[in-house]
Amino acid sequence: MKHPLFILAISAIATFTMGWFGHRVFLNSQQPERISLPIPTLSPEKDSLIHLRTDNQLVKTFDSSSIKLPAPDSNSSTTIIVQASAKTDTLWDDEKEIVIKTPDGSVEILRKFRPLKSFKDFIVTEKFKKKPVTILDFSTSKYGKLYKTETKKSLASGQVFAGHYSFTCIDCGLGCFASTIVDLKTGNVYDGPHASLGYEYKLNSRLLIINPPATEGYYAACDYCEPELYVWTGKSFKKIE
Repeated sequence: MKHPLFILAISAIATFTMGWFGHRVFLNSQQPERISLPIPTLSPEKDSLIHLRTDNQLVKTFDSSSIKLPAPDSNSSTTIIVQASAKTDTLWDDEKEIVIKTPDGSVEILRKFRPLKSFKDFIVTEKFKKKPVTILDFSTSKYGKLYKTETKKSLASGQVFAGHYSFTCIDCGLGCFASTIVDLKTGNVYDGPHASLGYEYKLNSRLLIINPPATEGYYAACDYCEPELYVWTGKSFKKIE
């Protein structure tokens, strides 16, 4: 052969070309056939649970308000809350006390207030019409000097107790009230009893009730809630036992 190298190069090129073509045919035979499917047109108004997303993917969304939970069985440890009655029930009632059940389910014991004396037993007929004094004398009071400002302010109300006296109720802390009275004729200041829940008094009576009960005549059964009666003697208060 005159040109052996030329013939060898032609054979190599032919062999490479046939191999490359056969490889491409093999790869194409392994790929799946692609089919273009149309995307269905949905109407959100007809089915509110299906929404069409902008990326052309379908997503199904469930409304949580439509989900119904199964009723708990008797063996379940789930806490069941039962609302209390909206009314007050009387569980016990006698001459001394009453037991009630409040709307929140709690039980309270209330005692009946049966005073030995009333305002009518210490009537004052005097009608004070003079101008009240403006200068006060605190020397007749043990602790009245601690409440000078409040006592002076009470003069603006005029006579409210026992004919010609002003009465001052001073908040001295949690569950604590102090009191002073002023003789509007002389300006003398006197100490009143301490209380836990306030006072009740009248212009035409010398009786003073500390820790007065509610209008129904009941009070809570506790040591500091019990009502007490005091009568004014002219210079001090005397407790009625």
